[in-house]
Amino acid sequence: MRRPSPLLAATVITLGLVAGCTPRLYVWLLPGSTLQRLTFALGDRSGHESRLPVQRFELVTCAEHEATVRAQPGTRWTEDERAVWRVTAVAGTTSLSRVTYGDLPPGFRASVSAGILAAGGCYFARIRGQPGGGETVVRADRDGSLHELTPPQIAALYDSWRRAPSRGLSASH
Repeated sequence: MRRPSPLLAATVITLGLVAGCTPRLYVWLLPGSTLQRLTFALGDRSGHESRLPVQRFELVTCAEHEATVRAQPGTRWTEDERAVWRVTAVAGTTSLSRVTYGDLPPGFRASVSAGILAAGGCYFARIRGQPGGGETVVRADRDGSLHELTPPQIAALYDSWRRAPSRGLSASH
């Protein structure tokens, strides 16, 4: 019996790894956004706005997400987190390139109506689509100005939640 060549074996392994990876989708704060008009752009690459097949978009407070991460170590998202706003595609997926907080995109229904966003608040914006998903974190200063956390800052936030002893969450909402 003939043995497969090392090149063929490497090609098969590489294709399997590529096929098994879930592509990441990107969501980021659109420049010029305010607490009164909070808009997110979506894309298949960071900073490159493009229409994506979206199943769900939601905004969750950092305090709510912190409670999940502390209660379920290793978890990034759960379906039962209380969102301040959640929209879900009516039929499978619908293509979007932007989402504005509180504005219902065509082909979506609000499973959680938009709540009031607070100056001093911290929010996770999350997208679920086909295939994959993505998130970003936005902090609103006391004066209402918005700041998007960088990927290293988001990673540090998760890390601090996993390492620190449980405490009151009121300061991180």
